[in-house]
Amino acid sequence: RELLAGAAGRLLRAALPREGAASPRARSQVRLLAPHATGLLHRSHRLGLVTAESVRIAARVARLVYEAGDWTAALALAGTAAKTAAEHLGDENPATVEARSGQGTVLFRLGRYAEAADLLRPVHQDALRTLGPHDARTLDAAYELQRVLHRLGDLGQARTLLEAVLDGRRHTLG
Repeated sequence: RELLAGAAGRLLRAALPREGAASPRARSQVRLLAPHATGLLHRSHRLGLVTAESVRIAARVARLVYEAGDWTAALALAGTAAKTAAEHLGDENPATVEARSGQGTVLFRLGRYAEAADLLRPVHQDALRTLGPHDARTLDAAYELQRVLHRLGDLGQARTLLEAVLDGRRHTLG
């Protein structure tokens, strides 16, 4: 079963467009893979075979589905990826941070700001603690959180986070 789960993950990853090279048409077609990513997570969960790679694949599919404009499907898949990752890998695993951050992005887009803030605050703290302040995933979580806080009217905290993101990007990118 472990070999089959690994093979399923590799096949699903191979069906995805290259990172950063997805055309709108390719992203739209990725929506057809969302049920397969969900199925992989459910079966892996049931069999105790969840890996960081399977969560990252599901989170990437969710992001592409989100970019294609199917926000409700993206939220369902991102939520499944985040929940599965947290249960099997722990909240501080980088794959869990990525999945939960992606879920927060979709909640923001759907206008569910309070839910997004409640999710992204601990995600950002977990990322800071485990990945450090200059890791790209920490900076992404901080950026998403500041967007939500800005919408919620917490402009001071949003500004502080945005300044930290800018400083972090300068430090990382030079």
